[in-house]
Amino acid sequence: MRPDTLSEAAERIVKGEPAWKAIGEFLDAFYGSASPEERLAKIRDEPPLTGDDKLDAVIGAAAEYLAKLYRLPEVPGWVAGPKISPRPPRVPACANTSPSRARPSSAGGTSSRRSGLCGGRGQNRLSVPSCRIDARNFVSRNPSNAL
Repeated sequence: MRPDTLSEAAERIVKGEPAWKAIGEFLDAFYGSASPEERLAKIRDEPPLTGDDKLDAVIGAAAEYLAKLYRLPEVPGWVAGPKISPRPPRVPACANTSPSRARPSSAGGTSSRRSGLCGGRGQNRLSVPSCRIDARNFVSRNPSNAL
């Protein structure tokens, strides 16, 4: 049975269902709602925390986005709560080098050297003294998000 509310979808995620499936099925129910009151009822209750800070933040952001996109009477108050806010991002120890000291890698072509964003050969890199930061390290390991 499909989750009818965002809270039910989060409960299913906690029980082990893949997040993409539970949230996708919730969205089907949300989009099928006829009135703003029905849509608000589907996101009003605070969902349980999933144990994944990023996923909890995504669930909160989705509720806020849907409320604003569909101009619902209110945005649920729980979306601004301290439980939903993600922790500060994790930064590699070598990234404490001043951004002004970063320089484009010389391996790229002319346009990539001009932009300072690409190390060439399809790799997104900045050369920083004593450190190399590779964008692939910051991308989710989800195969659908492959570079």
